[in-house]
Amino acid sequence: MFQGFHGSAPGKTGLNVANPIACVLSGATMLQWLGKRHTDPRLTQAANHVRTATEAVLAKGCWLTPDLGGNGTTTDCAEAICALFEEI
Repeated sequence: MFQGFHGSAPGKTGLNVANPIACVLSGATMLQWLGKRHTDPRLTQAANHVRTATEAVLAKGCWLTPDLGGNGTTTDCAEAICALFEEI
């Protein structure tokens, strides 16, 4: 099973302020595992690209959610990771 680990935060529901990075990196872990399991380097490469894009978003700091000291929304952060992923 692959899932981001986090606590329950019902007070944040619908506010678009949750940090999506744990879930994104969980997806990268799944891709890595699938790539290894099925000997598919494309999946392993995709996992590496997801991690690289996520690290770039963290380094730039522009789209960080409030828990990371930013003013970005969940959507801002996730869309920034997706945009950087597509550039890689």
